Amino acid sequence: MQRTLDISGSGAFPVELRDDSGDQGASTSILSRRGGDLVLDCSLQKRFAWPYCGFFFPVGAEPQGLDLSQFETVTVDMEHEAAPPHAMRLYIRNFEPGLSVEGVWKTQKVNEIEFELSDSGPTVIPLHLLRPAVWWSSAMRVPLLHSGTAHSDRA
Repeated sequence: MQRTLDISGSGAFPVELRDDSGDQGASTSILSRRGGDLVLDCSLQKRFAWPYCGFFFPVGAEPQGLDLSQFETVTVDMEHEAAPPHAMRLYIRNFEPGLSVEGVWKTQKVNEIEFELSDSGPTVIPLHLLRPAVWWSSAMRVPLLHSGTAHSDRA
């Protein structure tokens, strides 16, 4: 059997805008809808060391989250209007007991993968390829035994 969870602009989950302005950056971003599609207009500015913008889908309440252990892939169906290459980064955050602080999203464990968008349709990413972000582990001073990837009930 195949399980599907629709996390999109037309899905049941809310969407939140994220950019580096909360990190004293100067990037600007606007999130709008065009039909059932989300449209992110982003202007990256080099004030913050690693400028960024994107959007976030909270899919579970802290600290329980959503169990992703029965899912194998995530499919990213996006178009990009900037010149290639179209490098993207996918984060799946999870609440890590003993490290994460309830209500402070930046303390949630960051599992990530960087990839190029496909020019021929959606990009399918196996979840087992995501790894904890080194920058997050370093910033949070994560003990070795908490540094692995988790896809269970706290993702």
